[in-house]
Amino acid sequence: GFYGLGTGWSFLMNTQTGAISFAGDPGQPGQALISNGTAGAPYWQEVGGGKPFVVRPSANSPDLGTSGRVDVPGMVANFTLTAPSRVVFQIKLSIFNRGCIACGERRTYIVLVQNIIGGTSDVSSTTVYTPNGEFADGTSGPIVVDLAPGTYSYKVLIEPGFYGTASVFARQQEGIMTWQIYPN
Repeated sequence: GFYGLGTGWSFLMNTQTGAISFAGDPGQPGQALISNGTAGAPYWQEVGGGKPFVVRPSANSPDLGTSGRVDVPGMVANFTLTAPSRVVFQIKLSIFNRGCIACGERRTYIVLVQNIIGGTSDVSSTTVYTPNGEFADGTSGPIVVDLAPGTYSYKVLIEPGFYGTASVFARQQEGIMTWQIYPN
């Protein structure tokens, strides 16, 4: 059943599930009922930023040679915005330099790209220096993107630096990408 809160209100709560509606509108998943103070009725609004979205690598990346880029499996952010919004990304990856006798430190880039029709567009990159035969963590600073309403897809790649010949890969453990959406 539903429970109404007095006369003059059209606020209802389902006593079985806890679902609420206001003026017959239950809102959409992820929306919050916002007070308009004494100026008028409350309204439903998307609430971004209150909850970070998180993905982790689903496997180690393929080995990265001295040229090209490789995807980090599972490090993909797909979302739809219904209002102009600011999106803030953070990325952390653990890079392993397999090393070789004559090899030294390896420079690798962690790159956030936007998937677009016909390819990708670079958004940001973070440099990771990995000693021969060791792991090193690379962590991006906040990556801030202002976007119009629409559907978006972003992914994480690794790319070799300009020197070093050792093979490297991004390992699954400890990798994470988060993003938060702040509607304007």
